[in-house]
Amino acid sequence: MAEPVADGILNFINQNRIRNGALPARKILIFGAPKLGKTVLAARLGKHNWFVTDEDGYTSLENDSMRKLCGHWDGTLFEKWADVRIILQAAEAGQLICQCGEPVDNVILDTVSGMINHTVQQIIMSGTTPKTGKVSPEAAGLPDYLVSRERLIPVMSQIASMRNVSVTLTMHAREAGKVKTQVVPDAHNSAYEVINKYVSVQAHLTMNEEGERMLQVAPTGNGVVAGSRYDFPKTFVTDDEFVAHIENWKGVI
Repeated sequence: MAEPVADGILNFINQNRIRNGALPARKILIFGAPKLGKTVLAARLGKHNWFVTDEDGYTSLENDSMRKLCGHWDGTLFEKWADVRIILQAAEAGQLICQCGEPVDNVILDTVSGMINHTVQQIIMSGTTPKTGKVSPEAAGLPDYLVSRERLIPVMSQIASMRNVSVTLTMHAREAGKVKTQVVPDAHNSAYEVINKYVSVQAHLTMNEEGERMLQVAPTGNGVVAGSRYDFPKTFVTDDEFVAHIENWKGVI
């Protein structure tokens, strides 16, 4: 007669099983040009949101019409990636409480682009200046953008382990393989490559030639359609459709 499976092993299996072909929790990237509604859309994906932000204040979320769409929210200003990892761990453990008194169910990193700029500037200010260019003392010989990426990887690893709380990242638009930014573009491209490996779904906000706002469900980092991780019935969706699909996805995992 076979030996019974230890409780610890059973717990591990149950905590890490993938149901219906979906990944545990939800890891979502929303990217697009500024002022297209990334922040509001991200806030609609949770009932109790915690923002980690590179900006001071969210006037779009304070609008009366937006309050009806978005859940409760609270947040902190971004300082360094190590702090973000601690926030994510607290949220996953149910210890991060929204201002309404309920545990947070969606952590929003808004915007990752601004956080990358902030990080690179920190690295530059603490670095040395050899003939080959500015590098950080923590990784001599590496360019700043690679040091920035190395600091991001532990955060993305934490996101990958999330089971109870969704994580939504917002980032500025990419075009022809590059992030639209005038600051350290290599850092953004390098970070995007890392992020793209960990998110389950991408949503790309754009404006068409007629000036109409469009939301496209984009491929994941593995170069496959997002439907392989969640079955979106079509590539272009409305905000309401996107939110509804994400809620449905939450219900099956």
